Amino acid sequence: MQMGYHDFDREDIRIINIQVADIQLAEKPKTGVVNLSLTYRHEGVSRLRRGGKLYLFRNGRFRVAADGKEIEDNFRDAKIYWGTDVICRAGKDCEPPTHRKPDEVEKWLVKHLLGEKDTRDTSPLTSFRPSAWARLTVTLSATPNRDAGKLSSLDLDVYYASHNLSERLGTVFVRVSDDIQPLIRCDKEDVNNLTDGQGSFLRTFDVSRNPRITLRAPARYGGRNFEGWLIDNRPLDARLAQENAGALWWMQGEESVPVASDKLDHSPTLVLDLTNKSDYTVEPRYAAPPPKST
Repeated sequence: MQMGYHDFDREDIRIINIQVADIQLAEKPKTGVVNLSLTYRHEGVSRLRRGGKLYLFRNGRFRVAADGKEIEDNFRDAKIYWGTDVICRAGKDCEPPTHRKPDEVEKWLVKHLLGEKDTRDTSPLTSFRPSAWARLTVTLSATPNRDAGKLSSLDLDVYYASHNLSERLGTVFVRVSDDIQPLIRCDKEDVNNLTDGQGSFLRTFDVSRNPRITLRAPARYGGRNFEGWLIDNRPLDARLAQENAGALWWMQGEESVPVASDKLDHSPTLVLDLTNKSDYTVEPRYAAPPPKST
């Protein structure tokens, strides 16, 4: 789940559980039984914001290259996952899902190896809840065959724990589409000692020190003219309720949605007042790329 899908007035957002809310087969079985098995796997990298500060944690065993950098498919033995099993019988609706739980034996074996006598589940090695700001991979298997498990729809409920962001902190989230990576200038340093950013980025400011933030986008990027800043003032629940969530809420890999010119602030310089609003989601918009010559 990308950062822009979380409530910016909350931080330290960690997943408690993932369950199926509704599941529908594309075609109900005419005979026999279809067994569905869903697994939701966490990528093993937890990005957390606490007190405005950004942290990154890894769990499991990572592979790295000779220069110490991560390599593709570096996470080998993820243990953070949730699962659901569903049985669909011919001529009937699918039965209520059964949600799989982590192996308690494995957890208490870890406690034994740690030499812990206390039976309370307080060790960070056994009770850690992974960040919701992470990639989640959903896999589906089915018997008697894969085609029998083709779905028409799937709704998931994600349960999480979090803390309220301090009232003295304000959030600025700059989002761009996949096809551009402009360098956005920021005139103030945030609580993580960060200023400018390239592509999509998040900044958290101490409002008592920096009540106003100025962003500046380049007038041109890759031969494309700057058209304006899009500021989405709708509350988060209103944005997420839409089936077509709009330009600020594209998923990774999708193109941004066209926006009417009168919805944009056309100056490359954008001033945000964090005393009037605790968080802003903004997007620099550029003209479509010129057609390729043939």
